Amino acid sequence: MAQKAGIKTKDKMGKAYDGKVALPPFVADSDIDYAYPYLVSDESNLVTGEELVVDGGWTTNF
Repeated sequence: MAQKAGIKTKDKMGKAYDGKVALPPFVADSDIDYAYPYLVSDESNLVTGEELVVDGGWTTNF
């Protein structure tokens, strides 16, 4: 959505994340690509009502 609007998400979000991400580098699309198959697989059949945060540790700053 941001890309369609002409916003370079990685550049702007990268600046916001500078110094706040516990596990560099910046979270990439491919990181989320690995989380999705797990959630829809039989391996996660007992996982319910959970949120899988893929943010490199950024939310630990709050």
